Amino acid sequence: MSVRLCRVTAALAQAAARGSRMVSICSGAFALAAVGLLDGRRATTHWCYAAALASRYPRVTVQLRELYIDEGQVLTSGGVAAGLDLSLHLIRRHHGASVRMGPAPPAQPLTVDQLAREAGMSRCTLIRRFHADTGRPPMRWLLDARLGLARELLESSDLTVEAVARRCGLGTPANFRTLFKAHVGVPPRTYRETFNPAAVKSR
Repeated sequence: MSVRLCRVTAALAQAAARGSRMVSICSGAFALAAVGLLDGRRATTHWCYAAALASRYPRVTVQLRELYIDEGQVLTSGGVAAGLDLSLHLIRRHHGASVRMGPAPPAQPLTVDQLAREAGMSRCTLIRRFHADTGRPPMRWLLDARLGLARELLESSDLTVEAVARRCGLGTPANFRTLFKAHVGVPPRTYRETFNPAAVKSR
């Protein structure tokens, strides 16, 4: 083990001993595993590193299909885009969904061409790199992000279904209901009745 790596693992071990929350994105899971912080825990990483992580650290339960995994003090995520999901999860965990009640970036109409321009690369390059990093096309990732935000709002707010649809950029209430049921398995109202019954009773 190199001197630099020894210093990194020592710093991680000291931080964990102080009770710091340990978070990894992509291949950062290897650093946490090297310190033993993932032993006996579920963890995820970029899909192309999953087999290596599981082989090198057999005491870690590697779950490839998860965008991120919250094990309390230790959290791991897949690729960089999944790291954004994990970051939003941490914000919600510490401050609640209310801090995101303003206009949300996912609510804006977006196309692959717009994303490519923002990233300063060609459409084809963006699609290739995005898929390599997340395992999903850009628009599917965006839809999942919108639906994830919708679920959070249904769970933690008393916004109407129409308002949730607007905030998440999922179009008309009818379109929102169709998409939500197709991908989540139940209509928005049923989901809210399950996870936020107080909001239903208040109406």
